Amino acid sequence: MVWPVARLLAAVGCASTLLWGGRGPVEWRTLRPVDAVPAQQVSTAYAAYMRGLLAEQRGELAGARADLARALSEDPGSTRLALRLAMISAQVGATSSAVATLEQTLRVDPQAVLARLFLGILYASQERFPEAAEQYEAILHQEPENLAAIGSLAEIYLFQERLPESLTLYERLLAADPPSAILHFNAGLLYAKLGRLREAETQFRRAQAMDGELAEAALALGALYEQEHRWREAASAYQAAVTLDPDNGAYLGSLGWMYYRQGHWLEAEDLLEQAAARLPDPELHEHLRVVREALARTSHRRP
Repeated sequence: MVWPVARLLAAVGCASTLLWGGRGPVEWRTLRPVDAVPAQQVSTAYAAYMRGLLAEQRGELAGARADLARALSEDPGSTRLALRLAMISAQVGATSSAVATLEQTLRVDPQAVLARLFLGILYASQERFPEAAEQYEAILHQEPENLAAIGSLAEIYLFQERLPESLTLYERLLAADPPSAILHFNAGLLYAKLGRLREAETQFRRAQAMDGELAEAALALGALYEQEHRWREAASAYQAAVTLDPDNGAYLGSLGWMYYRQGHWLEAEDLLEQAAARLPDPELHEHLRVVREALARTSHRRP
């Protein structure tokens, strides 16, 4: 799985009060104070910076990137400028360049928390999970209560199957009661993996309450209920997921297989046929084969 950069770019560029410990959104358009560098250097860097911002506003990201790179070469100590350049580089698909920019920034200023956080995000998007974890761990050594780093590291640990460590971090986040459906959903997944199904159900329900469009939470509840043979609730949850995303083969297949397990084979065949047409997954085709064989052995045939 490659983590999407775009989703996480927004988390860095528009940091919430929750993530940044009450400091509020980051103001990317603020350069270092004028007296921090010689006047001529500031003038040259500032002119290139402004050209870059104007190009970005026009949607000319390649030009914006070139101007911001020029500004950074004139003012290599500006962490905020480096972050802006890295963000645009990532947006245009130049992730390796963005990584290089941030790595250089951290060599100049190892205490640059936002640069380290964004670097961790980019490492994760490249599936360099141990290196991403190192960045978040370094942030927590510096700022133990940084919720953005806690959440990111918890997600990395979950992906790496480091479940006890992930749980410790998620429970710290849950204690803060953040308004995040994804956080509650991920915590539910973790509790389910650890066999703590009642806590998992609670977290999935909270995720649903916060985001009624989160089909994954409905699917997870369906799987949990099916595991416990709570068939009516499972069917309702799976149907909710299908309603939210009717062309999702995995959702259709989950509902269809549950119907098969209940003995509703015709309904199961219909749903599994729809699922297999949308998702070329060997397990779906195997489930469809099993259902058809079961129908062939019985009188449950179509007229």
